Parts: sequence; C-alpha cells; structure tokens
Amino acid sequence: MGVGVRRRSRLIFLVVCAAVCLYVAPDIYGERLPLKPYTVADGLPNNNINKIVRDSRGFLWFCTGEGLSRFDGYSFTNYGVEQGLPHTTVNDFLETRNGELWIATGGGLVLFKTLWRNLLAPAQNESLETMSTDAVPSPAVSSQSKPLGVAIVEDHPEFREYLSALMSGTDGFKCLGSFRSVEEALPKLTSQVPDVMLIDIGLPGMNGIDGIRLFKERFPEILFLMLTIHDDDERIFDALCAGASGYLLKKTQPSRLVESVREVTHRLRVQREHQG
Repeated sequence: MGVGVRRRSRLIFLVVCAAVCLYVAPDIYGERLPLKPYTVADGLPNNNINKIVRDSRGFLWFCTGEGLSRFDGYSFTNYGVEQGLPHTTVNDFLETRNGELWIATGGGLVLFKTLWRNLLAPAQNESLETMSTDAVPSPAVSSQSKPLGVAIVEDHPEFREYLSALMSGTDGFKCLGSFRSVEEALPKLTSQVPDVMLIDIGLPGMNGIDGIRLFKERFPEILFLMLTIHDDDERIFDALCAGASGYLLKKTQPSRLVESVREVTHRLRVQREHQG
C-alpha cells in the first residue's frame, strides 16, 4: 500500500508540474528577450552587417555595407572611403599574428600595418606585393630636384633642435620651421606650406592627433608623420585614422629616420599620382 501511495503521489506531482508549465509557458515565450539592438541611430554606418570580428585588443569590428566600424564598448568609430578604404562595402576582416589587419572590400584588399606606417587604399588590380612597405623603392636623391619642405612640431626643445638640424643638414630636405605646439605652428604655415610635418603625439595644449585633424582641414596636401616615445598601438592607430601617413619612434637612428621620411613621402606621392 505504501508503495502504491508513493507512486500515485509522484504521478499527481508530475501532472501538476505539467499543468503549471502549460499554463506559464505562453507567458514565458511571449516575453521579449533581453536584447539591446544597435542600428544606424546608435552610430553604425549601415544596418547591413556582413561579419563581426574581435581583435587581440578586445575591440569589436563590424564589416558593413557602408564601411568598417570599431566598437570599444561605448561608441562606434567608423572608417570609410575618406579614411582610405577603396570601397564602401566591407566583407571580411582578419588580424594576423604580428598585428597586421587585412580588410576585404568590394574594391579589393586593404593591408593595414599597425606596426609600421599607413592605411593604404590600393587600386583594385594591384597585387599584394604592392601593398608591402618595401615594394616601392626610395627615390634616388638628386641635387637638382626640389628639396622636401619639412615642418616640425615638438615641445621638447633639445629634440626639436636636433630634428631641425638633421633635416636642414640632409640633402633633399629643407626645414621650413620648428614649433613647440599646434597653436604656434598654425598661423605660421600659411606663408610656406611644408610637404611633410613631423609632429609629436603628446603636445601642450592641443595634442598631435587633434592637431593633424585641424591641419588636414586647412592643408590637405601635407603628409604627417607622428613622433612618439613608446610603441602605443592604440594611440598610433588613432593618429593614422586622423590622417597621419605613419609614425616614427623618437629613438630611431638618424639615418633611418631620414630614410623613413623619404620612403613614406615617395610612396604617398606615387599613390596619389596613381589615383589621380
């Protein structure tokens, strides 16, 4: 008798549980899931998302129909044709072990070398080799060619004087001015616009990244190279996205620094001629 009572009790319990589930289930399934949608209204460049990638620094990247978007947990930063992409549609995104970013677009591949210089916008039919920083040889320096005009924005007086002397004393270069801040340089560039500007990231007053944005608005033809003490990927990335053509560590040997300025200047000129 005891066994039978226990079995009937279990059966009644299961029946009651099933009835409760059937009664409650419609309410459970009728509730909205705890989702937070993100759309163009929240900062995305386009609602059509082709792929989502998480990079080694924890940023989320969204390949969209209107460019690439980076999400830092708070806001979206968007990159399109104006920032160097050859096409608005971004289909895929890959980060290599050494930190290079490959971006597949509707207009071809883009290679972004975070540990070197430049976000390139190659032509659709360019081979992968032409996206290497070594693919375009440095030009031979001719005493008859017009020297490159260089401006320097650096707040440390000793290093500023060193750069000024280095540029002025090197064949093919002419230092047009050295300044301790963006605010000092801006009104003095109107009379003689340089080809290249070496600008420190950390400056008193307006920092170098915001300074590039301001200079770019007024002097879009200038090529900018950032100067930095540390290999800070995030700040360098922001500088490149602001319009810098590359960066140089302040501890770079003089000969290498000069060659780097010459290389990036030549490469960007070739790229502009190719696009033009």
